Amino acid sequence: MPNLYTRAHGVANGVQSLRRVATLALSFTLATCFGVAVCSAFPEENAEKSIGAILPTPKRSVIITADGETKNVDTTATTVGELFQAENILLSKQDRCTVPLTTPITADMKPLVITRIQIEMIKERVVVPFITKKKLTPKLRYGQSKLVKGGVNGERVATYKVIHKDGVQIARKMTAHKVKPAQNALILSGLRGASFSHMLASRGSLGGARVLTMRATGYGPNRNGRWNALCRTGMKPGYGVVAVDPRFIRLGTRMYIENYGYAIAGDTGGAIKGNRIDLAFNSHHEAMAVGRRNVRVMILP
Repeated sequence: MPNLYTRAHGVANGVQSLRRVATLALSFTLATCFGVAVCSAFPEENAEKSIGAILPTPKRSVIITADGETKNVDTTATTVGELFQAENILLSKQDRCTVPLTTPITADMKPLVITRIQIEMIKERVVVPFITKKKLTPKLRYGQSKLVKGGVNGERVATYKVIHKDGVQIARKMTAHKVKPAQNALILSGLRGASFSHMLASRGSLGGARVLTMRATGYGPNRNGRWNALCRTGMKPGYGVVAVDPRFIRLGTRMYIENYGYAIAGDTGGAIKGNRIDLAFNSHHEAMAVGRRNVRVMILP
């Protein structure tokens, strides 16, 4: 027969088993009804755990302003970055927020303001129109013209860095500038047979050519002195080459002379000073026929 000690020890074990069953039943009821996990009541089974409950994260209210709208959001997110992710708010590398995305969400969180920054490079193209230049020539009769070279427009390209803040431009800076020059057109216009009155009527198309009144004389091919049958500029003397004072009219200047025609300033003379002009002819007889007289001289472009 069992002794008294054995019987008492069995009764104690039975009471302890009943306590375990009752505690487990209570834990199951709390977990089912309230969603609360209860730690083990038996420290001998899990010494690291203590009796207590894991409570859910509380919701906090945060005000967000973005893209022109302000809204109040209740969230369980722990950081600003998690909040934006939950609300599907995307930020580009240029966008700005009032606080870093790693900032913890707190009960007294100040309103979050998102500023949209947009940076773009813009190219502006402007056409550089070509100019049609006219060149007078005695090789064509007056009234005739000939297109020597067609014109091609150029282009000016400017690159700008433009910054917008919430849709409003706040900065604009030129970062590059390139110019492709235009290729001008060239038209030859005839002079042969033109009267001085015709030339005066054409002054507008000649850019308002300057008209001078000069004192003219004539010289033949035998009067070009020490230049050995050549003019000062190296040109051969003859009809269409005139002597001028270089201080008054620059050598190489093209002109149209009343009752003489197209000419170029290609020579000088010891007696040719100021508004004096000496007209070259192909014969001494023609040169002497000029005498001394006033002539109108149109300086050509």
